Amino acid sequence: MNKFLAAFVLAIPSVPLFANVDTTTEAERRYLIKVANELAQLEVLAKKAESNADPDARVTLDYVALKNDLAEMRRALESHLHAPSRSPRKLEPLHFTSGVRSDE
Repeated sequence: MNKFLAAFVLAIPSVPLFANVDTTTEAERRYLIKVANELAQLEVLAKKAESNADPDARVTLDYVALKNDLAEMRRALESHLHAPSRSPRKLEPLHFTSGVRSDE
């Protein structure tokens, strides 16, 4: 029992304290969107390659697995990108004016 408790206590620091906090920066988000778009284009290229493959070749690529892998990577990225943010975005400070137009 003491070994279990010791292992549990040692594992605690590896658990992030803010697991529900969105730490994706805007720049990272833009790059991940580009990666997801590129994966979609790779799916199209894989389909074209498959249609041009020699069906009588001795060794062939497993196109079903390739398409599934590309689709799974794209779904994972899109899921991450579309997950609701759990932390507020940084907002620019508001600049208030007096309400009097300058051209009056």
